Amino acid sequence: MTADVFWSSTGADSYPWVLDMSDGTVYTFNGCTAGGFYIMRHSESPISVRCVRSKLDERTDFPACNKTGIAPCKDADGTIWSSALYVERFKDFDHNKYLDRGNSCSDDEEFCPDAEVDWWGLPEMCRNLNEKGSKKWRLPTIDEIRSIVTTDKLKKGGSCGLKNECHDNSCFNEEACKGDEPSKTLLYDFGYMFSGTLSFDYPYYDEEAGRTIYPDLWLLSTKGGYLAVAGNSTSARELFQRCVLDETLEIHETPYSDTETGLTWSDISSDYLTLSEANDYCYELSKGDFDHWWRVPTLDELKTLVRNCSNEDGSPCPVDVSGKYSALRDYDVLLASDSNGISSIDFWNAGIDLDENSNSKAYIRCVSDGSNPCADDPCNGLARCNVVENEGIRTYECGCPDFYEWNGSNCESICSTDPCGSVPHSTGMCNPTSETTYECKCASDYLWNGSACVNPCEGGPCTAESANSTGECTVVSAEEYKCSCNEDEGFYWTAAEHKCVNPCAADPNPCTLVENSTGECTPASATEYECGCNEDLAWYAPLKECVMTAM
Repeated sequence: MTADVFWSSTGADSYPWVLDMSDGTVYTFNGCTAGGFYIMRHSESPISVRCVRSKLDERTDFPACNKTGIAPCKDADGTIWSSALYVERFKDFDHNKYLDRGNSCSDDEEFCPDAEVDWWGLPEMCRNLNEKGSKKWRLPTIDEIRSIVTTDKLKKGGSCGLKNECHDNSCFNEEACKGDEPSKTLLYDFGYMFSGTLSFDYPYYDEEAGRTIYPDLWLLSTKGGYLAVAGNSTSARELFQRCVLDETLEIHETPYSDTETGLTWSDISSDYLTLSEANDYCYELSKGDFDHWWRVPTLDELKTLVRNCSNEDGSPCPVDVSGKYSALRDYDVLLASDSNGISSIDFWNAGIDLDENSNSKAYIRCVSDGSNPCADDPCNGLARCNVVENEGIRTYECGCPDFYEWNGSNCESICSTDPCGSVPHSTGMCNPTSETTYECKCASDYLWNGSACVNPCEGGPCTAESANSTGECTVVSAEEYKCSCNEDEGFYWTAAEHKCVNPCAADPNPCTLVENSTGECTPASATEYECGCNEDLAWYAPLKECVMTAM
């Protein structure tokens, strides 16, 4: 039986709309309540769905944006808006990377509705969107968002004052930007939507706060009816996001071949990497790829990706999260390295950073400027294949670890002759320490002394050589051992004399030489002791004296 309540594909405040066909009433539905009232009549009945087939992708025009929420759609200014994106439903969005799975969520949940979304990931949602056959989507500007707000104060031209040309506090009227509660959009969206417009253009150092202040994005809250600076994050439960279509954006598939420079660029890494990790990442990309030898780009090569910023000295342009400063729409920090050291370009402002810290991390796009002579693994997987170029001729060389040399078929070292195989008490494992020296791994309780595996406790030195010992011997180094002593009787081990000693057993008793001492001596170590003192006096170990006690 078909129920007379139907699902809608649109919703409000993260809950879908349902339509009661019996009386035409529309509710938001959270599983047990609708519109704030419990639905007795339908709580145990199924909710039906009728699917519709849209030929929107076959059209060259777009419907006007209205309260049906159907999108892509066009507003009165001609801006094309995408469907609403919800984090938990956006398949290409990396939840692990951008969601804080906090107090109310366990690690095995696929999505945490109470998590907070770092706004830095939202431009990526638009960048990865492929709707109506186009990937030219970006976050809307503050002007574009205000063009679909319906309340007088918040809509474009209203008294709020924020606009693309003036998006800092000088044009922000806090009272007017509060709007009317609740607000809404032409598409009847409800919740939070971020713009791509930042609160100011350049990061600055705040002397009073003692830190650098970075700009935040302006956002619209239809729930609260206001425009405000977003801060670092917002609730994923209340987030909806729409992107706008921008035909001016450059879109290049990777590998991207730049015909002007002759360079080819890989896809961007999924995580920040150190230089060492980036080298490994590019090397792994090269395996089996005959067309490209991938490597970390130089700074000059990375500069060729910069667009729309004319600062030749590498000083930053105004911050922008649309990716307009990159030929590949990057708005992240990308790594470079050459003879001048490690460097990077931050594509959210095209600024260049020179950093010699090998542990610094950034994203990486590997670069290729030709074919790969290592693709068929000429080093047989036994060495790292490195591309070398001489007078325009590209060949390869097999690179071995330190103290190893390639002999034409293998990496060879002084250990190749198995010098540890016949060493007594050795496991047979050999590690080269230079071109001419090695060390053998020794069995338990044996240590390598440069020529043999030895145990200085062999022969029972703690029984034969040390009186007042329990006989237990502990290996300290290849040359040294330590005997356990009868500490209950006041004896302690001294490495300098290789014996157990009691400092109070000296002749004469050291406490008999201390003024105001009773002569009683208690050993504390091989060299330290405590003397008993006369009444009203106490032992002071640093000076080995009996001194007056504090009153």
